Amino acid sequence: MRINFTPLYISKTPARQVKSSLAANSLESKTLAGVAFRGYFNDPDKYNPKQDDSLYYFCEHLEEGEKPKRGQSLCGRDGKLVFNRNVTSFFRDDINWMRLGAYLKDKYRDEKRLDTRIYACSNGLEPYSFSALIQKYFPNDCEKFFPIIAKDISEQQIKENKVKQSGDVKISADEAKDAKAALSFGPIDDFYKYILQDGSDYIIKDKVKAPVVFEAANILDDLDSVNSSVPTIFVCRNMWPYVDGEEHQLFSDTLYEKLASGSIVIIGEFDYTGAQIQNCNEFADSLIASGFSPVYSLFGSIMGKPVVFEKK
Repeated sequence: MRINFTPLYISKTPARQVKSSLAANSLESKTLAGVAFRGYFNDPDKYNPKQDDSLYYFCEHLEEGEKPKRGQSLCGRDGKLVFNRNVTSFFRDDINWMRLGAYLKDKYRDEKRLDTRIYACSNGLEPYSFSALIQKYFPNDCEKFFPIIAKDISEQQIKENKVKQSGDVKISADEAKDAKAALSFGPIDDFYKYILQDGSDYIIKDKVKAPVVFEAANILDDLDSVNSSVPTIFVCRNMWPYVDGEEHQLFSDTLYEKLASGSIVIIGEFDYTGAQIQNCNEFADSLIASGFSPVYSLFGSIMGKPVVFEKK
């Protein structure tokens, strides 16, 4: 029997609540395993609240009774899902978005056409963040970045994103605060150009959602879809600790050969911190080894390491 369920995101949750959550999903804990902050796989039955104060997620798509192995990855060449944590936020605050916008404006001011793609797009809030940012910094020629192709390995997530895209996409008050910090500086307050406030609700406007096209794809097998005739903004943030480290260098080398000069790759803070947690390779090292140049002025908010890499 194959187990399929919506992964849980439990942060700093006591063991009794973890087991209650498992019971609520009608699943026996013996068929599951969690991942603790320190990077090893942890059976919920043996979870020690004094030692392991947090769990990230649970495994899915495991055979009944099967336990994951250390180093088992989110997606391999066969496209099998092993771990899935479709969690992100609007203007996720692990990068200075204002500085990123200014960088894009300076770099692509005179460019006529670009290929914009976002992998591991999760619930869609990441591509919507880029859509709003691009429209702010390129008010007269933002179309050259569109469409924004947003891809995720989870077909179910993509289906949900498409359904939500046609309705109201709401963000939290905290997300609205992050968006306002990214969009509302200088003499003009641009926040309400992109976000509608209805009482206590914050709703992403249609103009932000419209340029985004959602598709299901495994990033490891999708490079043939890249348009090599124009520069690409290749966003693959906060996903690499979930991918087998043995895949990193080959993928990075292939990506470097595929992208046109002037392209950039954007990763996330978790691609550093998660690598430390899981004791795996940092994808940034693979990018540099392939020939990409780090942009040291654009760094993550926690570790201060570069998150943007250029192909000269």
